[in-house]
Formats: sequence, structure tokens, C-alpha cells
Amino acid sequence: MKSVAVIGTALMDTLLVSPSVVHEETCNKVRYFEADGGSMRNVAHNCSLLGIPTVFWAKFGNDILALQMIQRLEESGCIVHSTLVDAETPHFIQTFDSTHKKTMFSSITDEFYFDSEDAVPTILLDQCDYGITDQDDPDFLKLLLRKAPRIHWIAVGFIPDSSVMSHFDGVVMNRHEALVNLGNCSFDRYSQLLQKIGFKWGCITLDQGGVLVIDRKSSILKEAHTLQSGTDLGCGDAFVSALLLGLIEGNSVIEAAEIGLEAASHTSNVSSSVNPELKSLLTHQK
Repeated sequence: MKSVAVIGTALMDTLLVSPSVVHEETCNKVRYFEADGGSMRNVAHNCSLLGIPTVFWAKFGNDILALQMIQRLEESGCIVHSTLVDAETPHFIQTFDSTHKKTMFSSITDEFYFDSEDAVPTILLDQCDYGITDQDDPDFLKLLLRKAPRIHWIAVGFIPDSSVMSHFDGVVMNRHEALVNLGNCSFDRYSQLLQKIGFKWGCITLDQGGVLVIDRKSSILKEAHTLQSGTDLGCGDAFVSALLLGLIEGNSVIEAAEIGLEAASHTSNVSSSVNPELKSLLTHQK
């Protein structure tokens, strides 16, 4: 099977779930969950679970949490290349209440993002066919793409700088990221903008509104699968991973997006950002 390089951040997820409405200046009783996280770490973990040979490159903190996170990811079958940051592992904290209101916090700092000073692990990336990244620094991307020119890249959450745009096959963004990158537009306008930019394809995820799938000729709104009994933490990352699996298996981007939606639904059945049973739950298997 074709392999993938995933480049981005890794941190710890802390999830606080309240069975009732959260009130300010009150001690709210919650259920507490902690797990490995970070969007690209989640994508790498999912890809490995789905049987895709995966290399993950991230900046890790200088503490026991980072070592344990690396060990668990390697146990899933992923090859991990770590750049060490002399700081504590960052945390992402998200709260949910009975009204589905979410509040999010993150302790990540700029030193955990890649820039042009970072040495690219060429010997690992040379083996990869696809690449997925949410790192948007133009100088870093120029360096990365010069070192790994044969990889088909997917941008997650951003529109690449025009100087590197031609190296990217597609883009995946959520509703908020589309608003930031493309403005407040209709679905038709989003389709026109992504087609004009030059991507072979694009996906804009819309939570329970489904996903807008765009190629160079057309666009279609795919209906979301029903969320299950857990949370929506990591659902978008599962979508990206299973979308890639579909593309590797030779599906069109529309067919691959359907596999992604199925994976997102299964991820909503757990309280962590990754469902370890994901591969066995997918029904599309060839």
C-alpha cells in the first residue's frame, strides 16, 4: 500500500463532559478524560490503524508525557520522528455540556510549530507517496517541498502560499477554517474559489451539515452520518485519514469522502480523539 507522511503537532487532550448545563461561578461536576491528541497526531494514529504505512514528524516536549505519547504511537505501527522542544508537552482542553456548548483552550506555543530552521528528515520522507500537514509557514513549506518533491501533498486547515500551491493536490478545511481562509461565502462560491485556486479537489466539513466535496468540474454536498454516544472530538481527523485511505484505494474524492464520513461517525462513539477499532468498523472494505 502507498505510504503517507504526516507533519504537525502532538499534544495531550483533556476532555471535561458535564451531564448538565455549565454555570459560571459554580462548581460544575464533570466526567474527566485524558488521551493523546493533536490534530496531525490523530491523523497519523488513524492512518496507522487503517493499515496505511505512516511516518509522523512532530515537535515534542521534553518530558515523560512526550516519551509515553511517542511510545504509544509507535506501538500502533507508526514511524515517529521527533524534534525535541525544551518545554513541557502542551495540552488541549475542551469542555462539553448538555446543550452541546463547547469551550476550548490550548497551552501550545510557537516553538512547537515548524519553521525554516527545522531540519527535514529526508531519509524518512523519501519513502512516502502522500503527505498531510497543517503547518502553514511559507518558508518551512518551501524547504519541505524542496526536500520531498515527489510527494502528493494535502493541506489541512489552510490555503498554501501561492509560491508552493502547485505541490498540493487537495485541501480539507472545517467550517471555521473556510470562513477564515475564503470569507463568508455560499457553497457555490466556495466551490468556485477552490477550483480557481487550482486544487485537484477540496473538502469543507460542516459538522452535522455533512461535507462539501469539490473537484475541478463540480461540487456536491454529502450528508453526514449520525453522531454516536461519545463526543465529536477527533471526528474531523478521522475524516481526513479515511479520506486518504479511499484515495489510496483508487476511489474518487466523492467516494473517498463517504468513507471519511463513516470514520467520523465511528469516532464519535468514543470519548477520545481516536477510535482504536476504526478499521474493523468501516464497512466499505474492498
